[in-house]
Amino acid sequence: MTDFKTRLQQERDTLATNLDKLKAFLDTGQANNLSDRAKALLVRQQYAQQDLLYILDQRLQLLDVEAEQAAAAERALQAATPVE
Repeated sequence: MTDFKTRLQQERDTLATNLDKLKAFLDTGQANNLSDRAKALLVRQQYAQQDLLYILDQRLQLLDVEAEQAAAAERALQAATPVE
């Protein structure tokens, strides 16, 4: 994996862990101890993190597709190149 893709995957994994923790907190009674404003902000944060997680997943998938396309193009080039 490239350094960039590794960092992107780490960012995605960290976000997924944090999102799971936030969801678990919101599902507990502890969240009821917060003010309405604080709970509303945490819910907005949850939605934002879900959106970002989706975006990071899409970016990782795109990197995989682009890598496969580059590899396919390289294979086609090698197949078309005459052997001397």
